[in-house]
Amino acid sequence: MSIVVQYGSHTHAVGEVEYSIQRTAILSDAKTPVKERVQIDVSGMLTGSSVADIDAKVESIKAAYAIDGQDFIIRSGSLVLDVSLISSQAEGGTRVIQRPSFPNNKGGAYTTFLPYALTIEAELPIDDPITSIKSWRESVSFTGGGPLFGMLETRVGRPQPQLLTRHTIYRAVQEGQAVGNYVRPSAALPLFPSAQIKMPNITKISATPVGLGNSTVFINPGIRWRYEFESATPLVANPNNWGAT
Repeated sequence: MSIVVQYGSHTHAVGEVEYSIQRTAILSDAKTPVKERVQIDVSGMLTGSSVADIDAKVESIKAAYAIDGQDFIIRSGSLVLDVSLISSQAEGGTRVIQRPSFPNNKGGAYTTFLPYALTIEAELPIDDPITSIKSWRESVSFTGGGPLFGMLETRVGRPQPQLLTRHTIYRAVQEGQAVGNYVRPSAALPLFPSAQIKMPNITKISATPVGLGNSTVFINPGIRWRYEFESATPLVANPNNWGAT
């Protein structure tokens, strides 16, 4: 049974096209796959009985591939093959990243035949909770705890160093940020909750729209957090690990 290739409502003639499919993993900062980019390079040959016939087919294929967000179907009879690209399954839908192009007119092209090429791309989400976070960073800085010195200005002579206090306040600042694939991550929990001196500073970062119309999805929602601590005794901790909430 012949293989049929179709984009949206446009069906290519049997045997008209050849295609190659490349699948590339897109990794998070932790080097885990968060989605897969699929690129299909299509090359084909329009055939017709005259220049006018070829020209009409050129207009048809240009109109079909001027629209993003269509299904690219490869089927055998009623069986849709697994290598097809279904727009609703892709992040922001399918995209025609190279519109139909006509590389040359050698050998009398555009008389009864015309070669063309085009490229379709889509990014397919990987539904895995381990990869729900795209990036994560946290730091903890520490100050204080030792003596505090200062310079005392005198009426006559040079300033004199003075011990202002033998024990200063132990202070720590915990801050970080995270970006999710589709769902905003939660802020990390404070490392020293009993030593917090004020309410935390939590900033939510808007997601980025990808795609058009019904194919639009929102990706990369982010969050930032900052906690401040003070204590009479040492504050000791390492930053949270990736994804700790």
